[in-house]
Amino acid sequence: IARVDRISVYNKDICSIEGVKWFTSLKSLQCWGNHISTLPALPASLEQLGLDNNEFTSMPTNLPEGLKELSVGFNKI
Repeated sequence: IARVDRISVYNKDICSIEGVKWFTSLKSLQCWGNHISTLPALPASLEQLGLDNNEFTSMPTNLPEGLKELSVGFNKI
């Protein structure tokens, strides 16, 4: 899915973003206020990732090398 460069899913009660790796031009992924606790493979193009107010208990480690911004506030880290 090459044309999408931003996805914002705020407060949608989602618990998984599996499949997001197929958005090959994705630069910004904002998933605040959901029930996400793990990350799947992410697209290498990703530069901004917002995961505030989710259910992470540790810092995500499988992040793209080009990531410039990561926000994980209000999790149980």
